Amino acid sequence: MMKLKILGYLFINLTLLSCVISNANADPWLDEVISFEQPDGSSDEGGAYTSALGENDNIYVSIDVPETLIVAFKNNSVINGAGNDLLIYEEYNGDSSVDVYISQDNINYISLGTIKKNTEFDLSDYSIDYVNYIKFIGVDDGGGYAGFDLDAVKALNSGEHIEDIPYNKPLNEGLILYYKFEENTIDSSNTGINGLHSKETSYEKDLFNYSLKLVDQHLIVPYDSSFNIDNMSICLWLKIYEYPLEGSSKLAIRDDMKTDRIFQLDFYPDGTLSFIAHTIGDAIDETFFDIDIKSSNKLVKNVWYNIIATFDSTFGGKIFVNGLNWGSDETFNGKLASGNIQLEIGGTNYNYGENHYNRNFIGLIDEVRIYNRAISQNEILEIYKYNGFNCLNETDQLTAMYESLSKTYFTLSESYEQLSNVVKEKDNRIESLENQVQSMFTQEQVSNKLLEAQTLCDIALEQKDLTISELLSSMYTKEQLDQAKEEAKIGLYTNEAVELMINKILEWDVNNDGKIGLIEAIQSLKISSGIRPIE
Repeated sequence: MMKLKILGYLFINLTLLSCVISNANADPWLDEVISFEQPDGSSDEGGAYTSALGENDNIYVSIDVPETLIVAFKNNSVINGAGNDLLIYEEYNGDSSVDVYISQDNINYISLGTIKKNTEFDLSDYSIDYVNYIKFIGVDDGGGYAGFDLDAVKALNSGEHIEDIPYNKPLNEGLILYYKFEENTIDSSNTGINGLHSKETSYEKDLFNYSLKLVDQHLIVPYDSSFNIDNMSICLWLKIYEYPLEGSSKLAIRDDMKTDRIFQLDFYPDGTLSFIAHTIGDAIDETFFDIDIKSSNKLVKNVWYNIIATFDSTFGGKIFVNGLNWGSDETFNGKLASGNIQLEIGGTNYNYGENHYNRNFIGLIDEVRIYNRAISQNEILEIYKYNGFNCLNETDQLTAMYESLSKTYFTLSESYEQLSNVVKEKDNRIESLENQVQSMFTQEQVSNKLLEAQTLCDIALEQKDLTISELLSSMYTKEQLDQAKEEAKIGLYTNEAVELMINKILEWDVNNDGKIGLIEAIQSLKISSGIRPIE
């Protein structure tokens, strides 16, 4: 069986699926032709395109190169049941091939491959629960007759019809700006504010007929009072030709970098998006915004994307890409800030220094819408489906998926390498700690060491008490010291005795010349012994 090819996103209502009751008696045949594209040069072989409806009766429509036929089951659905579920009949003489695709909603198709002759399919092989639409695209494989001769399509497992997810054209409620860029910048909303080019620009024929091509210029929308709103949504389609060299490209902006700072929708060199916004009463700060969202997923070059940013005064901000939520910030609430400042698309005139040109988006922009309300996710899906998904060919979608997955792979590889380094560092740290633990005492060893230390302390205290006791026993008492002091005084000369002795000595200086001769000295010695001179 063919492997599953997912072309886009499958929007499956699981609640509806749970309510499906298979009914073998339901009409098993096709009911309606949705479209039959017959470009110039295709064949007119076979009958009318309605020949594909109803039972197989050898009345057929020929699907030539490059014709495309889309048919639908309206009174029933092909149900994924037991065995094969779908049978495609080719008129018995047919010898050409056709590419076949199946869908639930005529938006997201799964390829069944290229077939020839009658072919049966089991939906289980394609991971799809039911089918309402089948698309045939002619293939030139050299058959003898032009085109695949489609006779009929039968639901082998036919059940009650399951409503495909309905969608309408985007509502105009709250739409204040709408630029289709059909080689002009006319506002198709009721506001009627036409855009101005910052310099001469050009248009390129692409997905939506014509698109605005930007390199070193951007679109300026003059200020209008309708811009000051409490809530908002910015919707646009873009195809990237070049990533910004540095900083960021301004996809949509109302911000003069000074006093009037409302919001910015930016695109960065790594392929990520950001949406930042101020609320009323927020202190204007160059580095801080109430709402600050950075996508983790990345955009790739040369692929169309639907970008929608919403701001709700109660629930914060969100970024959607191709109908999927790529980021949100619900930390702040409050009304969107206001100011008398213009809107710019794809770049800005406000000063970013010498590298001002790097702020311009390089690529295509189209289908720009501004709402004065935060549109719902269902409306976001409606815009995405209505505006371009059917225009995206298989190559574009597969390329986008492949490149996005490739970028994700490299991002995961870098993350894996970083985690590996962290694990290695952790292992080294664990090994180091284990080595340290091995050199440390166990709890038992610590307890023993504490006991030893306590014993030594007890011994030291006992020794201290003994030493003090011995010192006290060998010391004199106060009474003994006082007694020794008194005994020391006995035999000492008093001051009066010393003075008397000096006077006695002076008595021997008979001639009063201040000198004592030998005889006088001898007599002094006698005096010191208590012998008076006359003796």
